[in-house]
Parts: sequence; structure tokens; C-alpha cells
Amino acid sequence: MELKSNEHIQYNIGANLKRGIESVGGKLKVTNDRLYFKPHAINIQKKELELSMGSILEVRKAKSLGLISNALIIAADNGNEYKFVLGKRDEIMDYIKTCLN
Repeated sequence: MELKSNEHIQYNIGANLKRGIESVGGKLKVTNDRLYFKPHAINIQKKELELSMGSILEVRKAKSLGLISNALIIAADNGNEYKFVLGKRDEIMDYIKTCLN
């Protein structure tokens, strides 16, 4: 991931992205301009995900396995929702919300 001149990484954290039945492990980078998820090489699904802050419609809390309060759902303007399981959920959600305003 190459940073733009006015872009800075706020979070660089291990995360899992739910893709169908697979939970894809990797790194999530949250900048002031976008979210960038890069899967680890050992995953079956290796496609990267990049979402600009401008394409995010909603950010909300969720639970993994229906029990653990450590998931975040990102609703995008392409009609898709992306579920991430990660640490610092509340802190990251608050940061993303500040970037949307």
C-alpha cells in the first residue's frame, strides 16, 4: 500500500475479514483516507480490500460467533457490508466516524 501525500496510518492491526464461510486473517490499515485489508499469504482467499472513507455509509458494532463483542461492520455505498473481527474495535470505530464527518 502506497500512501498519498496527505495520508497517514492511524491503525495497523491484525484483523479477520469474514468472506462467506471463511474468516480471512490479515492486516487492516486504517488511514485518514481509507481502509486497506491485506490477507496473509496462507489464506485461501487472498484478494485485498480497499475502501475509501467517502464510500463508507455506516459503521456499527457486532459480535463474532454471536457472543464476543469484537466485530465491526462497515456498510459501503456499493451495497456490500464487510465484517471485521479485531482488537480496539470501539477506538477504531470512533476514528472512522470522525473521518466520515
